[in-house]
Amino acid sequence: MKTDIFIKSYQKDFKWLYYCLESIKKYAYNYNEIIIVIPEKDANKFKFTLPERCYLKTVKEEGDGYLFQQYVKLMANFYCQAELIMYVDSDCVFTEKTDISSLVKDGKPEILMTKWEHVGDGICWKPVVEAVFQQPIEYEYMRRHGLTYHRETLANFQHWFEGDLKHYIISKPNRQFSEFNVLGAYANMYENDKYNFVDTDNWEYVDPVVKQYWSYSGLTEDEKKELDNIIK
Repeated sequence: MKTDIFIKSYQKDFKWLYYCLESIKKYAYNYNEIIIVIPEKDANKFKFTLPERCYLKTVKEEGDGYLFQQYVKLMANFYCQAELIMYVDSDCVFTEKTDISSLVKDGKPEILMTKWEHVGDGICWKPVVEAVFQQPIEYEYMRRHGLTYHRETLANFQHWFEGDLKHYIISKPNRQFSEFNVLGAYANMYENDKYNFVDTDNWEYVDPVVKQYWSYSGLTEDEKKELDNIIK
């Protein structure tokens, strides 16, 4: 099954995106395409040498950018054509040779999940997710970056959701939405047979495919040196 890499970015994260793309060029292979989506207003500031099979798309941003980018991620099936979509954030980098096609076993992406009582401050997303499904949700699904979902799952979720999904997300007060927790809960409830859901209580730690940084803190000199060393 083919996998597209999907990256939602914006101007303030472009300095991180540079390292993300350079790490993909150096380490990632056997992916289908890379799709980068940025706000229209940032297009004139986007100046990168793109990897092979990498395409830039723009979108007219609405409302709060943080919430709108979550909506765009849940609409990634409109930008990608492969059967599988791997989400990579701008502040994530690959650190070793990675065969993207080998990350999905028997057509089932692995999704880690952790009971809410074990996720610390992450429990703040529990009522947010439960508000979408109008029932208790036992697990948190945003355990690590590099999440991969079937393109069809996104389309099915959009069909399942009643009402205007974009308005629902961007109208949330205090930025109270969590796209991957919602998508993970949906997939586990309605498409469990398409994924390998793994409870981290019964899981032996495996290093993630990508290393995550924290773009909100800014790119420090130490981080820049570390990133320069990764991509050199």
